[in-house]
Amino acid sequence: TINKPNLLQRLSTSLSNLFNRKIVKDFNPWEESQYRKNQMICLILKNKSINSKSFIVGTYHMPCIFDKPQVMNIHTLLSTQHIQLFANKYNYPYIYCGDFNSKPDSSMYKLITTGSIDENDPAKPPELLKINQTTEPMNSAYLLYNKIEPDYTNHAQVKDDEPFIGTLDYIFLSKEFIVKSVISLPSIETAKLLGPMPLVDEPSDHLLLGATVELSSE
Repeated sequence: TINKPNLLQRLSTSLSNLFNRKIVKDFNPWEESQYRKNQMICLILKNKSINSKSFIVGTYHMPCIFDKPQVMNIHTLLSTQHIQLFANKYNYPYIYCGDFNSKPDSSMYKLITTGSIDENDPAKPPELLKINQTTEPMNSAYLLYNKIEPDYTNHAQVKDDEPFIGTLDYIFLSKEFIVKSVISLPSIETAKLLGPMPLVDEPSDHLLLGATVELSSE
């Protein structure tokens, strides 16, 4: 016969497991990063109707783990380095876009747009072997064209939590691109008036971003 644990034993085991998961003495953000299953897609594109230069477009959905910024920075670092290595292999310009789950004042945004994170920033991952923690700086299409990022790209609410309104999505460009126009986005006042998304005419909790770009002749 098999003796099944009683309710008290199961409760004790559950609390023990919960306690052990929460108290981690040696948290390693590099190991934690490996548990995420996010997938990156990169494509080489070319206009078939004209003799144009090829370029690369990549997209990635960053992990939504705001309480572990070091892990988010590892994903930001490695995904950005990946598209840049891919592009440099062919000497092609590149566009990196997606839901980065990072605000414009975050260290993740700074890593992409400036190429590095301050050494004393607590969100900077610890050194690992000889991994280079720098990238080639990229331009944000909306910032380049409007001189400011959008008021918001995401307006969502989870159950009874306070609604979140902020900019999390971007179109990042290598230095070869010139921005000719961007899709206009609503103001934060409009967001507050309409309420959290999705809405009847907006099927996502993220706004659609878009930009018309061209390659510099230089």
